[in-house]
Amino acid sequence: MSDRRLPGRRANRHQTKVFEVASEKILGRLVNISTGGMMVISERHFEIGELLDVRIILPRPIHGVLEMELRAEARWCTPDENPQFKAVGFLFHGLTTEDKLLIEESFDRFCLVG
Repeated sequence: MSDRRLPGRRANRHQTKVFEVASEKILGRLVNISTGGMMVISERHFEIGELLDVRIILPRPIHGVLEMELRAEARWCTPDENPQFKAVGFLFHGLTTEDKLLIEESFDRFCLVG
C-alpha cells in the first residue's frame, strides 16, 4: 500500500490554529489541509498513531459554521526547519460528507493556493 496522499492539499495563508478538543490547548499552526489530512507545525512531539480530536477555527464562517471538530491520527513527526518546532502529518478519520464539503469549500473560499 502506498503512503502517498491522494487528495491535493491546499496551503494555508491564514494563521489558523489547531486545538486539542480535550485540553483546549493549541496543538500548532495549520500549514496545509485536504479531506485526507493536514500538516501542522507544533512545539510538541507526537507519537505515530496517536489519535486526537482536534478543533480548527476557520478564518470566517462558512454557512454559519466557524469551526470544525475532526478526528486525526499522527502519521509522521519530523523536525521543522526551526529546531524549536515539529512538522506533523495527520490523517483524518471518520469524516462525514458534510465535513469533507466544509473543508473543500472553506479553503477554496479563503483563496488558498494548491
